[in-house]
Amino acid sequence: MCLWHKPANGHGQVALAALENENRLQRDSGIFTVNLREIAALAMALFILALWGTRSPLYALDAYWEEKLVKGIEGWMVSPLFELKEISKRSGEYNQFVKRVKSLPEWLENPVDLDQVKRRLPPFEQTLLRDLKVYNEQKIPSLGIFNTQWTEVLANPVNLKEVENIFRRINQSLNGEQKQKSRTEKICKACVKELKDLLGEIPLFTLEFKAAFSYGRGQEATYRGNRLVAGLIEHYKDFHTVELQAFSQDHQSLVSFAGHRVIEGNASAEPSYAFSLDPPPASVHPAWKALEPIPSSQGLKFISYFSLKGFDKRDKGKDLAWALLVFDRKEEAQKFWKEGKKIQRKGEKEFAYLTLERISWQGAKSKPSVYGGPFGPYILLVQTQGNRGTGEEEVDYLLGRLTRPK
Repeated sequence: MCLWHKPANGHGQVALAALENENRLQRDSGIFTVNLREIAALAMALFILALWGTRSPLYALDAYWEEKLVKGIEGWMVSPLFELKEISKRSGEYNQFVKRVKSLPEWLENPVDLDQVKRRLPPFEQTLLRDLKVYNEQKIPSLGIFNTQWTEVLANPVNLKEVENIFRRINQSLNGEQKQKSRTEKICKACVKELKDLLGEIPLFTLEFKAAFSYGRGQEATYRGNRLVAGLIEHYKDFHTVELQAFSQDHQSLVSFAGHRVIEGNASAEPSYAFSLDPPPASVHPAWKALEPIPSSQGLKFISYFSLKGFDKRDKGKDLAWALLVFDRKEEAQKFWKEGKKIQRKGEKEFAYLTLERISWQGAKSKPSVYGGPFGPYILLVQTQGNRGTGEEEVDYLLGRLTRPK
């Protein structure tokens, strides 16, 4: 069984649902136009499902689907690891930049020499507008998935047109005919205050946050807690607990993280949301640990382990665990997968064996299975829920997230 096989009781709905999600119907002069490639892909899916039934892997349909899966893996699984690892550096650079941009020069806030203001204002305006453009286009995105107060963003782009308008009014006040006023009073002080207030709204990045949100007339609740937890849970929207761990030959790249969302309140009050940072996971399942890179694993950069738990434990298909093997090139991933790899850790009784269709392990307590497949430079392994079933709901759910329309 491959990762993207649909079990017999799934009726092949995943392949069809994913394909149907990609169909884009556009209305043009009262006529619906349909992408011919999408029709062909759907026809191919129906043909293969009819010919081979549930035994055909979805990723074998077309290179288009492999590309979709690779992009989904990169955006949903790989990027959070790098953003989590680099957020300390990025947020520090962000805060230094913001503090510099928010500081107005003394000659503008408290002018004493009008000629000096006229001389210095044009280059200052150009520099500030350039910095604010950098802020909008580079500094905000540098915060990645952590630019959030769960449902509201931490930092919004600055309205450059509004800043330009303030400078226009300041220049008009400097060059206007106001003989009754002293030279230092000719500058539009209200405009300068407006500029300072606008820049003052740019927030600094803090790990802890507290933000109010309205849920009824005159009533408010709060989001509060650790922004890293909030950002990851916003990224993995359907889950309240997030555990990440990465194994690498480079110990500096190890990522250990855990956190959860707490909903507080009762039936008579709108709940508040707290995002709690938990102690890093002490360990992962020995089967995942057995995949730790060894010197002979040429081309294998790192292995990440994810564990997500849904808010409602009764909701099937919302508890997921998977491992992601990351290679330098797709050829190395394919070679690793096709040849099979038996990995035995010294001093451990359990072992893992990677074959064309699955990796399994043996031990004193259990012998569950993991299904997976190679996609580009990645090998994705999904752990089913032990002996409680074949895990088709978890696999289907993950496939839908990886191939969802952007």
